[in-house]
Amino acid sequence: MNVFNLLLKGIYSPKDIAKARFTGIGKAILFIFILSIIAAVPQGYHMSQEISNAMSGFQHVIKKDLPDFSIEKGKLQADQSAPIEKEENGITIIFDPAEKIKASELESKQTAIALLKEKAVIAIDGQM
Repeated sequence: MNVFNLLLKGIYSPKDIAKARFTGIGKAILFIFILSIIAAVPQGYHMSQEISNAMSGFQHVIKKDLPDFSIEKGKLQADQSAPIEKEENGITIIFDPAEKIKASELESKQTAIALLKEKAVIAIDGQM
């Protein structure tokens, strides 16, 4: 039986899925591979939309709300001593060239992007 026929019959026929155990190992691996790709497509689409929304919000905050800054010799340079924290599209954006906020403090944020003195940190669901 063709792998694509097996995928279609697997939706409505448990009997044909049971017969599939007698196929070769290559066809079984191909079936699982195709099934996992089909299952990953919605998650990939959702993740790409979330990343797109986050980046558009991040660009908006950089253009409108943050002071002028530059990166020289791997360090963030700005005429700002106090950290700036903005909320855009459900994402917290932190700008801290003096690094008064530690990277470990970002774990408490649900979703955050932080520009610190020597690094950029992204925290999603408390994981950095």
